[in-house]
Amino acid sequence: MALGTVKTFRDEWERIEDENLRRDIDKKLESMAGEASYRETNEALDIAEADKRADEATAQQEGQEPMDEFQKSQAVKKAKWDFLTKMFYDPEGAVQH
Repeated sequence: MALGTVKTFRDEWERIEDENLRRDIDKKLESMAGEASYRETNEALDIAEADKRADEATAQQEGQEPMDEFQKSQAVKKAKWDFLTKMFYDPEGAVQH
């Protein structure tokens, strides 16, 4: 009796875990399809916009000392990172999640 109950519990637990795993995999695949769609259509435009803004932000201002190549590349990378991470501010979308 007890052994049968344990086996039934194990089988049910494995079935539930398999269903949950399948559901998680399906969700991941769906999100990957959406990401692939974004990459095909908008990623290049977003990167070009971030590059443009980073170049504008690091352009030499009057009265500033000129930066050497390493400093300029680091400033461009930092500015580009800042723009890419702030480019998708969407508080209404965040409320939905």
